[in-house]
Amino acid sequence: MDFKCFSIQDQCFSAKDNSETPSQKRIAYKKAKVTEIPRAVVCRNNVATGSFDEHKNDIHAAFTDNTDVVFKETKSKKINMFLRAQNREFLGMSEVDESVWNGNYEFICMGDPQIGMGDQKKEEEFSKLAVEFINNRKDRIKFVVICGDHTHNLEDMWSKGDLEGGRKKRIQELAAFKDIYSKLDHTIPLVCVCGNHDVGNKPTEKTIQLYSKEFGDDYLSFWCGGVKFTVLNSQIVQGLSPSDELSIAHEKWADEEFERKYEDEPVHSVVMCHIPPFCWDPEEKDTNFNWPKQKREIWLEKMVKANVKKVYWSHYHRRAGGKYKDLEVVVSGALGTHIRTKEVPPNHKKSRIDEINFKLSYEGFGGVEANEETSGLQVVTVSKEGLSEEWLNIRQIKKEIGAELL
Repeated sequence: MDFKCFSIQDQCFSAKDNSETPSQKRIAYKKAKVTEIPRAVVCRNNVATGSFDEHKNDIHAAFTDNTDVVFKETKSKKINMFLRAQNREFLGMSEVDESVWNGNYEFICMGDPQIGMGDQKKEEEFSKLAVEFINNRKDRIKFVVICGDHTHNLEDMWSKGDLEGGRKKRIQELAAFKDIYSKLDHTIPLVCVCGNHDVGNKPTEKTIQLYSKEFGDDYLSFWCGGVKFTVLNSQIVQGLSPSDELSIAHEKWADEEFERKYEDEPVHSVVMCHIPPFCWDPEEKDTNFNWPKQKREIWLEKMVKANVKKVYWSHYHRRAGGKYKDLEVVVSGALGTHIRTKEVPPNHKKSRIDEINFKLSYEGFGGVEANEETSGLQVVTVSKEGLSEEWLNIRQIKKEIGAELL
């Protein structure tokens, strides 16, 4: 993606007063709701130069709360902080912006805030605490990724066939989610990854359009500090036939991304999505919590061939992880409602796979809770040697920010 900087004649409106007076200071922002945008544009004294870090405050200042950026090309285009994933890229974190290694950094990986799944008051409180924690570390954190299930309801899928009720709940849940996450510090980009509660277990063009209207593209790639991140739509992989038009387009794009060559190859290649190919072991049985084995093997091999070393997922609402060859799978626990697992009974302790399959089964389901000890997030440190994670539960987060216990 090429950066373009338009001349004064192209009129980057004044961000201060939203007037029609041309300004060389920065791009304007206005209230709007449009999901389509052009290629990224950065105006800095009418010269398009420098890295993402150099312009970080300028670029991200326009994305606070529900404000929108106006780009002047052939006509005005607008975007808000939740709609930066466009054209299969992420505005401000493209190869052009972020292909150079500038030293170690951190990012936050969260899964399943899922506002509306259980005790919504606690789910919202946990998200608010996460935002406060992140803002307190704003000088260390380069971006935040939410690996799916931002909210709970979608059409009538989780409202027992009540379409009108499901839509009303979704509107309310989305409003709560955006109200909370719009308070992220404006210098920290928020990358949203679609989950099954965002696009459905079997996505359709309609459900993807519903998601894209709120959060931008359902799959994309972005860069940060010399590291390439590829975001997949795992619901397409898990739930649709390979011959489905959505599957064909998704796999074609993914293959092109995995096979793409660069003048400066990425320091690391990382994959992110919602549903993991497996939670504990590549040989575990097929369940709602992983990908069908045949697809699992095909896609894991694609990643290994592309030299992907780390993948981040959620969906399981519990922490898990495993390895396939040199590829490490990291399954994050839920930020919102946690799923408890029953103790493995003796008859399922005959082998490691038996134990794992019990943990993945409905038989092993032990109920749900929004609990300070089990809900939390991952702080990921990126170095030239690799990526490492530190899990912090809500109680630890509250201790760091000095919040009172609930």
